[in-house]
Amino acid sequence: MNAELFQFLSRVTLSQLDTDSILAGLSRTSNSTQLACDWLLENRDTWESWGLAPNNCGAGKYAEGDQCHECPAEYFCADPTWVTSLRQCPAGSYCPPGSESPTECPAGKFSQLGEATCTDCPPGRFSKTPGVSLMPGGVTETCAAAERG
Repeated sequence: MNAELFQFLSRVTLSQLDTDSILAGLSRTSNSTQLACDWLLENRDTWESWGLAPNNCGAGKYAEGDQCHECPAEYFCADPTWVTSLRQCPAGSYCPPGSESPTECPAGKFSQLGEATCTDCPPGRFSKTPGVSLMPGGVTETCAAAERG
């Protein structure tokens, strides 16, 4: 399961009263979409606690409670209007503090998942392709021997 989805689902909690209300609503209507919309409109405090509330922090920032924070190194904050915007930097990219989106590693460098900087290929080796992640075979597979010329 996607880590971000898992984190979100771990915050979803319904009281017995909420559960009973939803089940009672289902017995009164066959339109589950309308029931869900009505519940969301009537229970904003509940679902905002799950991390779905607008934060209005701006690009490269995220909200924690009512405080805005700069997106930390190794993460990017893609959608500044939602609390769940803090995302781990993908492999083959780097994310310095305040990143709004990941930046692809240039040719000759690589990165693993969640890195703030890209790593240079070792002397005598090179990767011609930008956005390279560390391969299972390690640096030897990631960075090919440089051509002599």
